[in-house]
Amino acid sequence: MRSRRACCACSRSNRGRNCDESNPAGWHHRPGDALHVTTIARQGVACRGTAVLLHGMLASSRAMLGLGEALAAEGWHCVAIDILGFGRSPWPRAAESYSIDSQCEWIRATLLAQEIEGPIIFVGHSLGVMFRGNVSG
Repeated sequence: MRSRRACCACSRSNRGRNCDESNPAGWHHRPGDALHVTTIARQGVACRGTAVLLHGMLASSRAMLGLGEALAAEGWHCVAIDILGFGRSPWPRAAESYSIDSQCEWIRATLLAQEIEGPIIFVGHSLGVMFRGNVSG
């Protein structure tokens, strides 16, 4: 069985266009800023829960996609997020947006916009570990 990946920037239906509020699987809209999200799920496999994948410094969600594929094969619905200023997420307008608390607020809001199934686990690398503790708390 193949995994299904979806994100605004690379899905065929949205290629070359910005997403709108009706597409919860991609850009999470707030005035001025948005986070990019890639979801990975294995079709035909019972869902064990949601794994939130948070990349490290100087990386993007792409660094977590291999792990996401492996977790999806085990039944986890994976949500890989590009934090502000990294990957396909925009650079924030205000320097305060780079604080741990502010980044965690964006991650938390983005997760609330997703279709979360079952229990949630957070998987972080480097800087992503710092966010995990503040988002889940």
